[in-house]
Amino acid sequence: MKVTVKDTAVVYNGKRYEPKASLEVDEKHFNENLFSKNEAASSPNDEETDYFGFTAEQLEKVSNDKLKAFLDKEGIEYKSSDKKEDFINLIVGE
Repeated sequence: MKVTVKDTAVVYNGKRYEPKASLEVDEKHFNENLFSKNEAASSPNDEETDYFGFTAEQLEKVSNDKLKAFLDKEGIEYKSSDKKEDFINLIVGE
């Protein structure tokens, strides 16, 4: 998974990464204290992105079209008048 190093430099697979550096890590090595998941816009295959694992803050960075496509794929209904906040609430369960 693509991640960004948070506030402290880390060593991963023998290489040092400074804060704000992006890298690919195995999901089993993901540590939310060290890394933040990169936003979905950088995902090579948006159709496979599972937005259920995202925070509301992360979803704010995702386009409405991608959120709607995800909701459609998951069979979650929404109104044509809904706004981004509504899509996010449907995904994070609020």
